Amino acid sequence: MLYSGVPVCPGRVLSNSFIIHPLPVFDLDEKTSDPNALRELNDATERLTASMHEAKLRFAGDNGHADLIDVQLSMLTDTYFQEDIRSNLSQGYSARAAVLRAAKVQQDMLLGLDDEYMAARADDLVDLSNRLVCLLSGLDYPDISTLQYESIVIGQDLLPSMLLSADLNNLKGIVTEAGTRTSHVSILASGMDIPMIVGAAGAMRIPNNSTVYLDAQQGVVKSVGQSEITEYDSLVNEYNTKKARLREYVGIAPKTKDGERVMFYANITEPVVLGKVLENGFDGVGLFRTEFMYMDRKTLPTEEEQFSVYRMAAEKLDGKLLTIRTMDIGGDKSVPYLDLPDEENPFLGFRAIRIGLARQEILVTQLRAILRASAYGNVAVMFPMVATSGELESLLSILSGVKDGLRSGSVSFDEHIKTGIMIEIPSAAVMMNVLARYIDFVSIGSNDLIQYTLAADRLNKNVGYLYNCMDPAVLRLIKHTIDAAASAGIKCCLCGEMGGDLYGLAALVALGIREVSVSTSLGLIGKKRISLLDAGMLKQVGNEMLGSVNADEALRVLKTALPAMYHDD
Repeated sequence: MLYSGVPVCPGRVLSNSFIIHPLPVFDLDEKTSDPNALRELNDATERLTASMHEAKLRFAGDNGHADLIDVQLSMLTDTYFQEDIRSNLSQGYSARAAVLRAAKVQQDMLLGLDDEYMAARADDLVDLSNRLVCLLSGLDYPDISTLQYESIVIGQDLLPSMLLSADLNNLKGIVTEAGTRTSHVSILASGMDIPMIVGAAGAMRIPNNSTVYLDAQQGVVKSVGQSEITEYDSLVNEYNTKKARLREYVGIAPKTKDGERVMFYANITEPVVLGKVLENGFDGVGLFRTEFMYMDRKTLPTEEEQFSVYRMAAEKLDGKLLTIRTMDIGGDKSVPYLDLPDEENPFLGFRAIRIGLARQEILVTQLRAILRASAYGNVAVMFPMVATSGELESLLSILSGVKDGLRSGSVSFDEHIKTGIMIEIPSAAVMMNVLARYIDFVSIGSNDLIQYTLAADRLNKNVGYLYNCMDPAVLRLIKHTIDAAASAGIKCCLCGEMGGDLYGLAALVALGIREVSVSTSLGLIGKKRISLLDAGMLKQVGNEMLGSVNADEALRVLKTALPAMYHDD
């Protein structure tokens, strides 16, 4: 069977399937008269202990993973935890219920301490107890942190935390039945250069540990029989050869055929990918999505936590630009501990800087961390979701106050730090000539600008036909932003999926964009595409595209002007 989905990050992979089944809901009140319950519990505990010791050996050189395993081992053998489990067993509860009930008592106690470290340990306890319950139930635990062989992971969906803890050496591809190409998990996978497709309905029917072929360019995945392995292995080798040829662009500054320099920056969510940013010769980081630091945890990240991450990134980039976007929570990014109101239209509601302006202590903490990190590298700060000049004035006032506070405390920071905003809302694009007076740069957030311009939720498949970067209304707003920035003498970049799209990138060059920020997986192919374009010739094409009546006509105008080899991607 062949299953089709939406491409997220390109690649071709032939590997084993690793199916992630969601855990069933276990009954905490489950009773049993099984006389072997204690023996089964002891056996499961021994097996879990052994597997954790094996994992610790595998991660001997990775202190982060090894420390986590040590913490969970100490929890598993904790006297109070074990005594509580046995007390539950003596009351007639099943082994599964006994473990879960004991874990809940411990978890509630840890969360009640109102301590960030202990809150994180509560998450470890949940993870540990679920692993033990799975062993007692004969179920595979939905976890990819310790993949023992090269695998294509297939599941209903993935949590960002699962991907961030994954063994990347063995994670060769991802297929999900749900999700969209602009969800935060997809953005993470693309940043890590992991071939991925989403929305592949029925893919979980593929048997576990079977040979699977994933073409994340065409958006298909299928089981492969023994007689077909040679054929699909050849397709993988062909792709890898083509990808290897892109290495010639690593040390080359991207320029068009007629010599126009185009700056290529990377979008990142975790400093862990900075090695790939430097390896592929990016000009720096055009977008550090900091909201992932706020997700999959119980409490807000502290100033020190954020500072250490931002400083590490700035130092690793060694003078190259690091543009840090303030927290963009809301829309498809939920953070339960912020206790945000339920909204009918979350993308149009209380999100991003709207939260920061209403709950300024959150924004101030982040700005202090960013400013402190600016003393260690080339750091810029960027505000998302600005809709009006009044909002921007308020944000800059808060930033000024934070600077004053650091000065009074003799805390070092870059006094000349560049400040910018994202242009994601049509009102901001229209008012660019006013907003540009206050800032040093703008970055066009194409993902949100498209959905707000066309009133088409980018996560809603039913209106997907409207979500198109080539729509003339979108192109006109982008062009207006570019021209207004140029008139004000400030820089204009574009970050978002449009910059990584084959024809989207060509359209941007035609409109006058000379800075783009894309996923790390798209840097080298982007450089190649740029080298095939004639910026001077495309300028007239850009004007024609702006006069198109619809997206199809705009794309047709662009395609006819591009060299034949540009289409052969």
